[in-house]
Amino acid sequence: MKIKNKVFETLTANKTQSIMSKEFTATTSFQLARIFSKLESESKIYFSEKQKLANKYAIKDNDGKPVIKDGNYTISNVDEFSKELNELLEIEIELGIEKIKMNLENEPNFTVEEMIVLMPFIEE
Repeated sequence: MKIKNKVFETLTANKTQSIMSKEFTATTSFQLARIFSKLESESKIYFSEKQKLANKYAIKDNDGKPVIKDGNYTISNVDEFSKELNELLEIEIELGIEKIKMNLENEPNFTVEEMIVLMPFIEE
């Protein structure tokens, strides 16, 4: 299965923990655990590169540290930063796992937020 890096922006530990705390069939639980494990390792690479990009375009203070306002970097060249970030978001990666077949009638109810997280990984 291939996904784009932008999928990592919709994932958070809270959302994946919320999903994995539900009662699934054994097969579905195993498959989701594999997917989330793989996503966790791949997301580290993406977020590391995103951090480098933010540091590259951040306005620096007198000590050379990025200026952060309201929890966000202050970016010097927003157009160039956005261009490179969009390129990073569109990179496709191979996860080396298959989409899962999930009969939603046999599985727990999901919130809309949880379904948004799961949709790229479920075979329709």
